[in-house]
Amino acid sequence: MRHSTDWAFQRKWQSLCQQNIAVLMNSIEKPSLSIRVGRLIAEHRKSEGLTQAKLSEMMQVEKETLSRIETGKISPSLDRIEQIASLLHRPVYDFFLEPTENDLEHSILEMFQNMNVEQKKYVYIIIRELTKLTSYSSVKS
Repeated sequence: MRHSTDWAFQRKWQSLCQQNIAVLMNSIEKPSLSIRVGRLIAEHRKSEGLTQAKLSEMMQVEKETLSRIETGKISPSLDRIEQIASLLHRPVYDFFLEPTENDLEHSILEMFQNMNVEQKKYVYIIIRELTKLTSYSSVKS
């Protein structure tokens, strides 16, 4: 009797996970270009070991202006992006590239390594269910 109860609970849990993952996937929107460019500026600035205060001083703008660029609240001009790219020793196209599969894997591994065991278990369940859901969806299509 216990096995059927465990099986029923497992099926219910799986169904709930699939519903939540489907809702989550539908709610994920690709960030605007301004937000993506701003995030990349912040990422590259940090990799150069620069603070917002230092980079904004080098750009001859207020720190608040750089903060608003990095958060996507304002869109920098192409000339401004060219200036930032030069100051950060990057080609301009670096601020428009989509992350590669390798970039994504590295970021995910970095986040995962900073989690405690309970968080890792939860992430494992989510990934397992997402994999099932997406493989089921591709079979249906």
